[in-house]
Amino acid sequence: MSTQSISNKAISKRAREEGGPCKGSETSQLQSQATKEFNAQKAKQEVVAKMEGPEPVTVEDASYVQSREQKAMGGQRPPAGSVSAQAQSQSTKDMNFQKALQEVISKLLDDASSITMEDVDTLRNHTDKTSVGHAENIVAAVEIFASANEKAQADGMSKPAQAVLLPTTAPTTESQKAPIAHAASQAHIGLKTLREIATKVHAEIDANPRSVTNEDLKLYQSVVSKMQKTLGVNTAGASHPKLEEELQNEIAKVEPKVESGTVTMEEANHLHSLEARAHGYTEKGGVTAHAQSVAAKKARSVSIGTANNTPTNASDIQGPTGRPDPAEQSHRAKEANFENVVAAVKPKLENAPEMVTKDDAKLLHSREVRVQGGAEKRGIAAQAMSLAAKNETGASA
Repeated sequence: MSTQSISNKAISKRAREEGGPCKGSETSQLQSQATKEFNAQKAKQEVVAKMEGPEPVTVEDASYVQSREQKAMGGQRPPAGSVSAQAQSQSTKDMNFQKALQEVISKLLDDASSITMEDVDTLRNHTDKTSVGHAENIVAAVEIFASANEKAQADGMSKPAQAVLLPTTAPTTESQKAPIAHAASQAHIGLKTLREIATKVHAEIDANPRSVTNEDLKLYQSVVSKMQKTLGVNTAGASHPKLEEELQNEIAKVEPKVESGTVTMEEANHLHSLEARAHGYTEKGGVTAHAQSVAAKKARSVSIGTANNTPTNASDIQGPTGRPDPAEQSHRAKEANFENVVAAVKPKLENAPEMVTKDDAKLLHSREVRVQGGAEKRGIAAQAMSLAAKNETGASA
């Protein structure tokens, strides 16, 4: 039997003795303290999991767990050695490392030949000695560039690191190829083209997918963007004939349902996915957007109707007098509303995050606030808000 279960039993017993909870009563205070302790434990588990994983611990993470711990301790500051203290220390180290890493990434993208052993030392000085794997791999990769640059400079090359990353199609003379290959072999890179590097990265991700971080994603997104600009590629206007035909067939099937208001969220999401793959974007105010709007309104009306007709166990919601407790009935209805909205939006969050809209996020936030009195910092509504903002920014770009 857990401590939390014992605490809940004690609260229930006290509530019966007092004839039901009321504001300011001992039961109310016990419930409040139990909630604070539960929230603190949950926050500690979340942050500890992040500290043990590849993702960097942020200042927000440290503040989040400190706030929860402090509330559970009656406003006292958590002691040294607490999870919040460890998170604060870790976040400072990670922040310094990320700052140093960003400077190196900027140099790498602008002029890889400017990478030096000083950059390696800076990164290494900001690496947490207790960390293993990812940070050390980054330092090792930067050291390879720095070594190649030093060796190439000794051999009289002007931009060795960029030469090592030379694309397969780039025009090179025989006199250029020899020192490039020599610099690569001396740095133990063994990769002379962007294609070889991409193949190596694919294999690394397949072998160790948990090692991929947001910083990796940002770096490779920057690389892809630079490649597109270099080649003059405009993917936004690209059209795929086969997908276009499939899209038009789907529009023909869905459009009548949109007009009659019977289109489902699954159909709207499928249409959105097809249009995005066919055109590289979705048209604002088009059939897809209209379908998603109609489906969302339908889902909301269904959730409200379900909540109003949700059967409840009368014995579970009776007040001290034996009559149904209106406050409890209202809370149950709000919970049902929230759960129905979560059921409608969660599949989009997990399977099609690019389809999450501000309407989805606002609805989730509203229902969560009604049930819990506030929104969880890392709850489903917060996730939806973040994704919706990104999607809106991407659509307007």
